[in-house]
Amino acid sequence: MEPQAQKPTENSCDVSYKFVFNSFEVRGKNFPDAKLGAKGEGLKKEIDGCGKVTKWKFEWTPDDVKYQWFASGQLPIGTKLCMGNAVKTAGGSTADDCHGAG
Repeated sequence: MEPQAQKPTENSCDVSYKFVFNSFEVRGKNFPDAKLGAKGEGLKKEIDGCGKVTKWKFEWTPDDVKYQWFASGQLPIGTKLCMGNAVKTAGGSTADDCHGAG
């Protein structure tokens, strides 16, 4: 079995414009536990730096064949670049993986 530290991280990030806010969805795997947190609190802390997060949701996805967890919520408009940086700071592979119009 490959040690967790040697497994590559993967993430998917989508940010879309919805009326007066941005809706986001992030999926990931192999993020360092110390950065992600057991319930995504490390990720949420980083995303909070982009603006007030509302409708936060985090769940482990054991039945997903590609990703280990899913997070979603809402942020102020214009936060896509910040979201990418937040995901990377929380252990993601790149800041350039956030897609969408947000």
